[in-house]
Amino acid sequence: AELDLKERNKPAAIDHLETSARVSTTDTKQKGKTFLRLADLYFEDRIYAKAQPYYDSTRTLMAEDHPRYREVDTRADVLGELVEQLEIIALEDSLQQLAQLDEKELEKRIRGLIREREREEAEKERLEAEARDRAAQEPPSRPAPTAPGSPAARGSWYFYDAQQVARGAALFRKKWGDRKLEDDWRRKDKSGAALAESLEEEGEEALEEARKGQEKGQEEWRDPAFYTKDLPRTDEALAASNERICNALYITGMIYKEQLKDTDNAIESFENLHSRFDECRYTPEAFYQLYRIYKLKEEAENYFALDGMGSEFYANIILERYPTSEFARLVRDPNILQADDARKALEDVEYQGVYRKFREYAYSSVISSCDRVIQEEPRNHFRAKYHLLRAMAIGGLRDVGRFRTALGEVVAAFPDTEEARAAQELLAALDKTADRPSKPGAAASPYKSEQGQHYFAIIVPNKGNDMNQIKTKLSDLNLSFFRQPGLQITNTFLDADHQVVLCTFFDTKAKAMEFYELFRGNKDVLLGINDQGYPAFAISPDNYSTLYKNKDVEGYAAFFSKNYLGGQ
Repeated sequence: AELDLKERNKPAAIDHLETSARVSTTDTKQKGKTFLRLADLYFEDRIYAKAQPYYDSTRTLMAEDHPRYREVDTRADVLGELVEQLEIIALEDSLQQLAQLDEKELEKRIRGLIREREREEAEKERLEAEARDRAAQEPPSRPAPTAPGSPAARGSWYFYDAQQVARGAALFRKKWGDRKLEDDWRRKDKSGAALAESLEEEGEEALEEARKGQEKGQEEWRDPAFYTKDLPRTDEALAASNERICNALYITGMIYKEQLKDTDNAIESFENLHSRFDECRYTPEAFYQLYRIYKLKEEAENYFALDGMGSEFYANIILERYPTSEFARLVRDPNILQADDARKALEDVEYQGVYRKFREYAYSSVISSCDRVIQEEPRNHFRAKYHLLRAMAIGGLRDVGRFRTALGEVVAAFPDTEEARAAQELLAALDKTADRPSKPGAAASPYKSEQGQHYFAIIVPNKGNDMNQIKTKLSDLNLSFFRQPGLQITNTFLDADHQVVLCTFFDTKAKAMEFYELFRGNKDVLLGINDQGYPAFAISPDNYSTLYKNKDVEGYAAFFSKNYLGGQ
């Protein structure tokens, strides 16, 4: 393949690379090189739909310390988003075309689709059979491959197929992000989503449901009704289909423009949107993006549009059709955009600071910060994110009613955004949890309601905190306002990121709660401690022992809220 490329014979090179990927069995390092070379070739030619699965496969085989790992990982994700939008456009176009056919022609077209699918399935079975034969014929010195990505066993086990593994890895990262391999990995950054995602594992019941769904899916494509159920045959259905195409075209254009820096394809996407729709949700935005693209080309490349459709052409459209819009304001005064970018950068820094508090379980502080931004900064670029973060912080406090209400507010205020989709997923998970019948023998809370001796504890992030200073301030608080004799204040690691500052001990639960209220109310002595939203609570010795073992701060915080604070 490399020799072909030196001779500028790219089709032959691609053919050799695909052969290399197909016959490779145990040499995953070579397979990774092959996948990466194919991905880069398709990417250079802007054939993104073919480049994406090869980048996906590459990152499953590439070491994370490889110099190109981050680039490959990013391209796989970005192209995955792009391909998803392109598939939406292709699907809706196909459905609209089928919907326009008469019944006889439609029936004929569907029969053709089924025959084509049958041929694909037969070819797939043939390739799998050949793969099994190759695996069986390998000499004893080369046992059946065990490396991920080996196609020789594609028909026998999922993890031998790099394409399948890559798809699984991509779906995992899309939902969970990058996760360290460790116990309780789902609880690492779950916080407010705990209510919606992990109140109970589905176990074998979910696996059985997935298996039935898979079997059903394998049969559906043989049924002609499978191809007609989503056809847009009414005006309302056609409008909804067009709306999905409009959205996908705009998102595709933005991916080309912002993430792939492919202005030619971006222009094509935005102009395609305008040629197909006189007016849809993203029409003004698309005109503005075309104005910005041509403006930058004219400034950086001395570009001149021979057909007259440069930045001035699109500026005039915006000023005439949307004179009172934000886009018209930016066209009239381009300097506003620079000031707006600077403001957005500052807002980003501020949002990241609030998000860090959320990661540190400082839910009360997060809610206060979000409320301030929502009330005082109506033009904040991250307003939707603040609404969702506020909802997640409420979820972290295990207040199901307020959590559900806050998620509903996100959906209502910011429709068709990533934040709204995330909120809808959480609401659906909450509904599923609420509808699920309680199972006999379901695990009860490990904590017990007790009177008698109690401790007072604060969970404090290691980073950015002086534990000795915190202990000194707690001691000063006791000496000045409480005077609990013999109070000892210690600190110890709870996990890699947090420490427990523990005050021991109080003779009764009531005494510990008095100290808790004093801790919450004192704004002078404890400045920088009790205003950070760190989890703080009274806790019995037995419950503290349980908490220290299971590290479930959220679980005990919920127990404390219900049993000590009356569900506040």
